Amino acid sequence: MVQDGFAYLVESQFVRGILKVYDVSRPSMPTPIPSADRFIDNRPVDLAIQPQRLIVGTTVPARSLPSNLHVFDISAPDDPQWVGAASVSNGVL
Repeated sequence: MVQDGFAYLVESQFVRGILKVYDVSRPSMPTPIPSADRFIDNRPVDLAIQPQRLIVGTTVPARSLPSNLHVFDISAPDDPQWVGAASVSNGVL
């Protein structure tokens, strides 16, 4: 996802993810911003963006449908802040 010259990606490590941010103001030379890396519990399966907000859908490793939504404030792209989560599943896990 790209917004305001920054690209947001989630690296999947199967049991968790890492939110990564890149400065893409010069598209031919994307620059990683390592200080913006954020660990995300469970396996990331989806990503959405709204003004000032990034939403990451995650699930447990054995499923492919999102079961949780993690919301980040990206008003400062080099320092995304986790602001909350919501469960969208009908079970405990």
